[in-house]
Amino acid sequence: GGVDLRTVMCRLMERLKHVVENNPEAVPDSVDIFGMFRTHLQTILERPFSGEAGAPPAVLAPLLELQSEFLNFTLAMYDGHTEYVDAILESTVQLLTKALGDPDTGNKVDDDAAVNIVVTLLSTPIKSLGWEILDMQHFTTLIKFLTVATQKKVAIGMVDAVLESDNIIEDSDQLAKFLSFIQPVMKDVGGVSSEDLMNDKEFIREQQQVAKIVHIIQSDDTDVVYKCLETARKAFGDGGDARMAQTLIGVVSRAIELVPLIQAREVAVAAGEDVAPAQVSLKRVFGFIHKTLSDGLQTANPHACLRLWLPACHAG
Repeated sequence: GGVDLRTVMCRLMERLKHVVENNPEAVPDSVDIFGMFRTHLQTILERPFSGEAGAPPAVLAPLLELQSEFLNFTLAMYDGHTEYVDAILESTVQLLTKALGDPDTGNKVDDDAAVNIVVTLLSTPIKSLGWEILDMQHFTTLIKFLTVATQKKVAIGMVDAVLESDNIIEDSDQLAKFLSFIQPVMKDVGGVSSEDLMNDKEFIREQQQVAKIVHIIQSDDTDVVYKCLETARKAFGDGGDARMAQTLIGVVSRAIELVPLIQAREVAVAAGEDVAPAQVSLKRVFGFIHKTLSDGLQTANPHACLRLWLPACHAG
């Protein structure tokens, strides 16, 4: 039956993976192992839907498990082939669409085993591929099949994985794309008051992790860093007071750190060194700090706001 064939495919992938790990030359480059497995797996994935409107929950988890095994196999066999990973996510989206309907309007994955496997499918590439996941068009579609609570879990998992890795943010476009990926943890969900969230220890921990994202922005160009901070402030500002109470602290801290760097750049330019003049002036940075403190943190977190006014004034 289908389950027997599924087991055979999983064992075959595991054995082949071990063979290649021990002898990388065992499989010639001319043999498209990924394509062969994908073709046969597609047959297994489509079988439960022949003549049925949707797959019963009992069938869904084993099929997703097969996708997870294929993903691990692909990451081990084809390092850096993001197009292969995205193809697996695409076929997973197709599987869930057949079983549950459109991800925006249909049912969500609610079977615990299936949910855990979808979370694994989404989190595994982050650890292996880093920022390359941002170019995978099927990642954001797959996450829509999860409930809001589970989407949050995946989003904070992405934040944790990025912070624990050596990844850095080099420009505002990269930052904006990443922040769009973690939207479930960036916006308030109806029904929970800002006051309740401010007293929720787990929520505070999550937002403190999100706030750390600005600290992995790295560029020798102060203009680039400033543009990233503008992008972060705009995104964090849409999250409500409970989130801004944590997230804007990092934005202001990084902006204060920019001041001596811009001063040094101005000195270098004045001394005739081969340095491009800063497009973002000190006046603009201080205006940014003032606005973020007075319009954002003063209401959301007055104690933190007061603590940051002193180093902000000292920087001037």
